Amino acid sequence: MPAPAGPTGVAGPNRRSGVSMINGRNLGDAGTPLWGVAIGSVAETAVAVVGCKDGSLRTWNLAGGEPGGKPLGAPGSRHRSDVYGVAVGDLDGRPVAASAGLDGGVGVWDLGAGERRGEFLGGNGGAMNAVALATFGARTHLAAGGDDQRVQVWDLSPARPIVKGAFGHGARVLAVTFGILKKRPIVVSGGDDGLIRVWDLATGDPYRTLDGRGGAVSALWVGVLRARPIVVSGGDDGLIRVWDLGDRTTIPRVLGGADPAPNGPVNALAVGAVGGVPTVVSGSETGYVRVWSLDTGALRGESSHVQNVKGVALGVVDNRVTAISVGWQEDVWRWTLGRP
Repeated sequence: MPAPAGPTGVAGPNRRSGVSMINGRNLGDAGTPLWGVAIGSVAETAVAVVGCKDGSLRTWNLAGGEPGGKPLGAPGSRHRSDVYGVAVGDLDGRPVAASAGLDGGVGVWDLGAGERRGEFLGGNGGAMNAVALATFGARTHLAAGGDDQRVQVWDLSPARPIVKGAFGHGARVLAVTFGILKKRPIVVSGGDDGLIRVWDLATGDPYRTLDGRGGAVSALWVGVLRARPIVVSGGDDGLIRVWDLGDRTTIPRVLGGADPAPNGPVNALAVGAVGGVPTVVSGSETGYVRVWSLDTGALRGESSHVQNVKGVALGVVDNRVTAISVGWQEDVWRWTLGRP
């Protein structure tokens, strides 16, 4: 397939806050379309963990890069088909990745050993589309959502994972993440019904439902901005919305204002700080990787793949904020955005 047009990037409209996107670097062709990506660390080396259409989960060494990536696990231990969701975290002091696939399986992988930990979880209700990892206190939790319209949560800390709960979203789940609200862990899901649902992790009680009003919600992030708990969402209408979880009366703010840049459906989001500015990186069906100021909503920079972008991740590599983007063009792209 043709290589992405990495050098077509531009700086954003604000000269002081613009982010250059002309430095895209192709880390190699996986030989298969790519669905999702996360950035983790193995032995103090940053790696990109990528979910592939061929059922494999692969790692790229971001210090040097390995053409095609390094598959995790022996062929018989991998997913049977597309890996839609990828997340990274720590379990028992070791770096791990989680995967969610078309085959309905949810896997936990030891990144240092390069092998799957235990048996696949789930597998009874159709495709698993999204996965998240988080540690609260001394316990690591995994959440996964899929076609059975539920978010399932496991406590991974025991020798054998324990089912923590199953939260009914009411529609096919496309995105899931964890967060903290009022000092309590929460689970947040987005579905093809356009709704974002928030639950208390410990009790399973619903906290709030947000109406995206723009079709399916396929990307979520939960965090804090200006001491306020927020949800950032993206989906089929191409808009990126910022919700204040602490204010039940507010309407969401849209990045880009009343006339945002045309995105096409937003498939993926990542959030971090670039040059001290809270920043959102989005990947769209139309092939754009865009960088936004979370604070002001301004577009800071953009570039494009040849084909649609299915996953983006953001992390710090060699003291530089680095974005990774993947999609159906089969290549893994790295963008250096600036200092943290």
